[in-house]
Amino acid sequence: MTGAWQDYLKRVIKMDESEIALMQRIAQMVPSHHCRCIIQMMIQREKEEMEMLCMLMGMDGREPCKEPKKPGSPVHRNTETTVILEEIPVMAPEGSLL
Repeated sequence: MTGAWQDYLKRVIKMDESEIALMQRIAQMVPSHHCRCIIQMMIQREKEEMEMLCMLMGMDGREPCKEPKKPGSPVHRNTETTVILEEIPVMAPEGSLL
């Protein structure tokens, strides 16, 4: 490693690996299918977090691109959310004023 921050990232990645292994064991033991599904979603999020940390390690201090690659996706996506509001006509009850 070239710096302390990379060493810390490496430690977090190792903790994530241990957490994923433990969560997989837990998922095998729970009796409820619903609980297993929730744990599997948690494992997936942990894997995505690990992937992002590995990407940071690979950047080695370089500036990131404007639109970072989303974990697990082959294409770059815009991370900003655009909300479009439409005007919806409001009907007032007869005899009332708006």
